[in-house]
Amino acid sequence: MEYKNDGVSGQCPKCGHDDLEYSTFEIEGTYYPVTCQKCKWEGREVHSMEFEYMEDDAGVVEEVMSTKEIIEELQNAGEWIIAVAGNEEAKAEHIQSMLKGIQCAIDKL
Repeated sequence: MEYKNDGVSGQCPKCGHDDLEYSTFEIEGTYYPVTCQKCKWEGREVHSMEFEYMEDDAGVVEEVMSTKEIIEELQNAGEWIIAVAGNEEAKAEHIQSMLKGIQCAIDKL
């Protein structure tokens, strides 16, 4: 079925009208059941949920690093180890072992 508008929140996809009646947000499906008051179209307004942060009841926000940020920090640590060790010392077994451990951690993320 062709709709006039299938991608704008707050407008009926069938007739384009904005007189919509919303039901209670469904957390598990991340959508609002909706009925157009003009043409009586019924469906769902679907939303994506993206993690933002964690907080406790007092509103204290705990900083949470994204996987990308963790990988960047691990890569920076590897570069720092090489810079501090110098080119020749970086070839030493214990330095190479540290770098392999960092790469292993990155690969697991």
